[in-house]
Parts: sequence; structure tokens; C-alpha cells
Amino acid sequence: MRAHAAVRAVHVITHHLKVLREAGLGRAQRRGTWVYHASVPDAVARLGAFLTA
Repeated sequence: MRAHAAVRAVHVITHHLKVLREAGLGRAQRRGTWVYHASVPDAVARLGAFLTA
């Protein structure tokens, strides 16, 4: 992968993680220079129930 494509990919992923956090479907925890991301299980389950209803 070219360097500029890799940088673009990081920006796209970061943007989508932010969208998930703002929607309440994800969370982030900073530990030093690292940021750990995880889903919010209850919120994801509610979204799944809504989408399959």
C-alpha cells in the first residue's frame, strides 16, 4: 500500500470510529499514546433488535 493511501485509510477509519462513538455504539479509552476502541454491547443489541423488527 502506498504511504498516502495508508494515511487516507487511517483517516477514514478514525472518522468512522468517531461516528460510532457519537451514535453511542462505540467507546474509546486512551492509554498513553494508544487508543483502545470497543463496542457498547447493549447499544449494538438494541440496534440489532430495531433493524430486525
